[in-house]
Amino acid sequence: MSSELPIGSKVLLVSFNRKTAKSINANRCENFLDLVGSSGVVIDNAPPKEINKNRVLVVFDVALKSVGLPSHNEVENSLWIERSDLRVIV
Repeated sequence: MSSELPIGSKVLLVSFNRKTAKSINANRCENFLDLVGSSGVVIDNAPPKEINKNRVLVVFDVALKSVGLPSHNEVENSLWIERSDLRVIV
């Protein structure tokens, strides 16, 4: 799996948890669908035990706080994202 999205891969978020439409009922601070279309870099592809193994850690180019989204990871502006929600870009 790690060969699909190696560390250092530049990626584009094309969906979030396989959803692309903005959720009308979502709490604004938890609406991660606002990040769809954002780019970032994979910095870890071996999630800890409590994180689904199909996720990679992405540091986004946009500051999450600037768009009203929380990030609870040690690395600022990073989120564990499902591999299927990402596309490699050049």
